[in-house]
Order: sequence, then C-alpha cells, then structure tokens
Amino acid sequence: LSGEIASELRQVDNALVTLARSHWNAAGDNHRPDDQSMLLVQESLLPHVHAIHTTDADGEVSFPPTSQPVNVGDRDYFRDARGKDQMALSAPLVDRMTGQWSVVVARQLLSRRNEFDGVVFATLTTEHFGAKFRKLEIGPSGTITLRNNALQLLVRHAANAATDADGDMGVAHVSAELRRAYAADARRGWFITRTSADGVERLSAYQQVG
Repeated sequence: LSGEIASELRQVDNALVTLARSHWNAAGDNHRPDDQSMLLVQESLLPHVHAIHTTDADGEVSFPPTSQPVNVGDRDYFRDARGKDQMALSAPLVDRMTGQWSVVVARQLLSRRNEFDGVVFATLTTEHFGAKFRKLEIGPSGTITLRNNALQLLVRHAANAATDADGDMGVAHVSAELRRAYAADARRGWFITRTSADGVERLSAYQQVG
C-alpha cells in the first residue's frame, strides 16, 4: 500500500511538472486556451486527484475559475512552492473550495524571466486514502494511519469505527514510543504502546511512503 500511495504522488508531481513547463513555454500566460486544455487533460488522467488549479503570484486562484474569489497565498504549500523548484506537500487542511479535509501537492510557476508567477496545485481528499485503508484486513482491534513527516495525522482507519474521527486530523498526537522510534529511524520501525486513539496496547510498525 505504501508503494501504491508513493506511486500516486509521483504521478501527481509529474503532471504538475508538465503543467509548469507548459506555463513557462506560454510566456507565463496561464489563461491561454491550450494551457487550460492541458490542465483539464492532466486532471482527467489522475482519477485519484479531486482537482487541479493554478494561481497568480499573489495566491489568487485563476483557473479553473471559482464562483467566489479564493486566495491560497497564506497556505504552507504556496509558500513552500514559491521558495523552491521542488514538489511541495501540504499538511492536512480543510479545502477552501470544498470544505473537505485534503492534502495538496504543489509546484511553482515561473515566467519566461524565471520570476515567480504563481503555483499549480493538485488536491487529494483524505477520504481517497481512507477508502484504500477500509479495504484492508486489519483484525478486530487493528488500526492503520497515514501521517506526514511531521507526524500530523492524514488518515486513520480502525476496525472499531468509533475511533475513526476527524478530531485529530492534522494533529501530531502520538506516543512517546513512536517519537523515539521515528527519531532513531524515520524510514521504518516498530514499537509497543497503548495507542492514544483507544487506549489499546498494540505492537505497531511504520514505514515511510516512497
């Protein structure tokens, strides 16, 4: 499953790189019909992506158009993408256009003068990952979670549905045992502790996605 999630993120990033190059080739005019058409084509090739948008240099969503003005200039992924020519992955957030818990993958857009010209970003709902987790056999008291590098919760699925909740979404509420194991080896490891979600003592293992 970790390989599948990593593959999906690579596909998203490849699409954003393609769109960023198209934007640069179009002399920074992200309103050209062929640029807009390419964005819609890339979106159609990524069924796991909820939507792809572009912004201007101030963070105003420019395409596809929204019913009300939406600005994402204060979002961490916007600031991260503006500062580097690399994929930026957001912390869990509530999408301002849909109201859904989501994660965002973003890339900077540059003008032909190589000046910052906005970002192109793809939104993936946390429910997309939750649906994958619900297909897994995890036993009567099993729990599976997806966290980012800061250990913030993206998705939790538990055999006991009562522990599936949005209350901890985006929060790094984890045990001291996990923090120690993660500090020693961020790629993979295991530990024994009572989980904070339901107080059940478990042998837990983790593995980095990608």
